[in-house]
Amino acid sequence: MIIDTNTDTEYKICIVDSAYGIYVPQRFAELYSAFLKPSLAKELQAGPDSETYWEAWEEVLNTSKIICDGMIYSLEQDQDVFAIPLGEVSF
Repeated sequence: MIIDTNTDTEYKICIVDSAYGIYVPQRFAELYSAFLKPSLAKELQAGPDSETYWEAWEEVLNTSKIICDGMIYSLEQDQDVFAIPLGEVSF
């Protein structure tokens, strides 16, 4: 998590609202499938009736990173799903 040392403010970006309830993982897959392994995206897009939906979601939260505009983000779910900035991408 990036912290502004001048204000001790933690930055995280809400990317899926908890209003989707049990469909939060499915909505995440709809929006960000380009960042997922195809097998995980397919499993999440199948919805919560799928046998391995929650296991797939757990794997996404634990292993996925999003790269956008030169920054790399990890994922965190605290009802809403947040992108947590880890720093700039270095190649």
